[in-house]
Amino acid sequence: MRTLLSAALVLGLSAAPAYADDLDCAALANSADAEPAGYAEACGPFDVDASTPTPSSPTSTGFTLDIRGDAGAGRAQNTLYSFVLNNFAGQTPVAVTNPSVFALDFDPTGTTLYAIPSSTAAANPNTLGTINTATGAFTPIAVMNGALTTAPTGLTIDPVSGTAYISSTTDLFTIDLTTATTTAVGTMGTAGGLVIDIAMDCNGALYAHDIGDDSLYSVNTATGAATVIGGTGLAANFAQGMDFDNDDGQLYGFVYTGGGTNTFGTFNLATGAVSALSTNSPLGEFEGAIPTTCVPPDSDVSISKTANVTGPLQVGSAVTFTLTVSNAGPGAATDVVVTDALPSNVTYVSDTCAASVVGSTVTWTVGALANGATAACDVSTTVSGIGQITNTASATSSSNDPAAANNASSIVLSGVEVQVPTMSQLGLLILGLTVAGIGFVVFRSR
Repeated sequence: MRTLLSAALVLGLSAAPAYADDLDCAALANSADAEPAGYAEACGPFDVDASTPTPSSPTSTGFTLDIRGDAGAGRAQNTLYSFVLNNFAGQTPVAVTNPSVFALDFDPTGTTLYAIPSSTAAANPNTLGTINTATGAFTPIAVMNGALTTAPTGLTIDPVSGTAYISSTTDLFTIDLTTATTTAVGTMGTAGGLVIDIAMDCNGALYAHDIGDDSLYSVNTATGAATVIGGTGLAANFAQGMDFDNDDGQLYGFVYTGGGTNTFGTFNLATGAVSALSTNSPLGEFEGAIPTTCVPPDSDVSISKTANVTGPLQVGSAVTFTLTVSNAGPGAATDVVVTDALPSNVTYVSDTCAASVVGSTVTWTVGALANGATAACDVSTTVSGIGQITNTASATSSSNDPAAANNASSIVLSGVEVQVPTMSQLGLLILGLTVAGIGFVVFRSR
């Protein structure tokens, strides 16, 4: 592990000497700050050769904020850019924004970009705010307060629940996005002691990148305790970022290695290793965030059907079918629709769920159904013909899990016979009763 930066240098650019000759390269070997001016000249050389490996397939849009810039390439400091994940080199400038933003992430809807400048930023230091992704404008919300008293290094927002987490170099906190109040979760205890950023996936799994030992960690969100996954394979230094593409669950890293050199790539969540997608193309020191959203958890929707049948039925009997649809979760079901194809020997009369009826098909639009919720509908009918009553109902939902055992299940009501005496049956009955010596008086209508 490399020598840790002094507390004064960790807290901001103002602690760095103004001239390259005054820089302590050994002390700056690991720093959570932005790279100070002159570092590349005093502490280099750095290999600035650019390369762009074969692009990967994801085409989600991301945003990156270049803290350092590159005057020679016409890239101003603190400029916000948009780019496509498989084309990091093809960045499109948005505008210059607040200086020294060290923490960055989108809300669960992917529409609001939250940001926190460093404690020594020239404008809005240690202030939670939002960045307009169309104009680059920073809008302050509140100065950070509460348990976190040192400089922030990372921000991540649970892409499902919206709970926001913030890191220092050593500890994990939650942060209220309306008041900027921070609450301690616990010490992460990473071996390097220099957590530079954190990121959370759609399953609520939290990861941290430590530039002290250049490793990826998993983090317990209840205690803050971190468990090492493995080395990244890159000698990272200074401020940098990482974020998940929630479309495919891939963790992307904006890994800065000093002197303008950087690697944009993907973390292997099993080993910690970074696979490069772009190296030094362009040169810069990047924070980053990806505004993709999580696919809602699958739901498991099923349908059951019962009838108020208590004995043999005759033509003209009333039968009420009760349809019950349920969602076994784990996610909420959306656009739930129940279809009840009535048998040919019953006639629809009414229902209790404002269903639509076309011919013998009753369609009940349930709508949304929360995890664990049920809904019921009574369909009243009249028996209109003899034979067995066989009735099928099905439920569908746009959020169903295709692998769910009960998805769009069909329940058949059977075994109920409807009969009326035929003329031959009446004749046999009269003959049998006559033989038994029972007399009949027959009334005929004129």
